[in-house]
Amino acid sequence: MFSASLNLDDYNSLHLKLKTNRKITLNLYPDSYIKNEIYQGYILPSSETQVLELPFEMFMLTKEGRVSEFQRRIDGILRLRNLGILVADGSGKKRFHT
Repeated sequence: MFSASLNLDDYNSLHLKLKTNRKITLNLYPDSYIKNEIYQGYILPSSETQVLELPFEMFMLTKEGRVSEFQRRIDGILRLRNLGILVADGSGKKRFHT
């Protein structure tokens, strides 16, 4: 959790460098008056280190685990209060490198 909301005025994407053998879900938690809203993006597994640019427009707005019918764009108006990284579970050895 950020100590204060992160203003996205000057940003249009999220950049990551990682290697994982599992599917990753990225959760962006907006500082919003609407409860339980989360923007979700996905990264597929790769045996190679990946340098990724994830445009905010590729994230889907969800509410309570379902894709929201109304998709509000992430833009300069949005402020983030938290970023979550979920590594999908499965059988076998798990690896996550930053």
